[in-house]
Amino acid sequence: MSKDQEVIKDLEILNFKKKFLDEYGINLYIYKGLNKKFKIELDVYMLCALSCIKEDYPQYKFVKTIREKIRFREYLVFVQVMSYLAYKDGHTKSAIGKAIRRNHASIINHIRNVENGFFAKDKLIIYAQQKLLNKLTEHVGTIPENIKTESNTKPSVDPIWDEAKSFIAN
Repeated sequence: MSKDQEVIKDLEILNFKKKFLDEYGINLYIYKGLNKKFKIELDVYMLCALSCIKEDYPQYKFVKTIREKIRFREYLVFVQVMSYLAYKDGHTKSAIGKAIRRNHASIINHIRNVENGFFAKDKLIIYAQQKLLNKLTEHVGTIPENIKTESNTKPSVDPIWDEAKSFIAN
């Protein structure tokens, strides 16, 4: 959305709030979602899901990529949860489907199955989601606090930079 469209949208929301307050005497608070600019790449989701599968189920160590069509539930649940998390992160169903060689209807089914699993408190789906989120946090997460660094006490010897500094100073 361009900046002009954003301003127009904000003005329309403000006018609507004023009109609603005048007519009904109720002050509205409208939440406007933020534009999410950062998305985890689909390759990272796929890599983390495959890593989780191989850690928990050694019989799948031969699997090279998450794109393979294996119909065993313990494998499929991780693919479904990966699709669900990628969709919730902002990736389109078509893009997710293309990445794992499925169509968007399969991704819709994956998302529905995961949501139904959450509702039914399916232990395998909940476990797969927690495991995959932990793996994603480990892979993408923040910089650890225990990084040891050494101070760089060596002088910078760069004749071009020295000349540039003297040129700038004059």
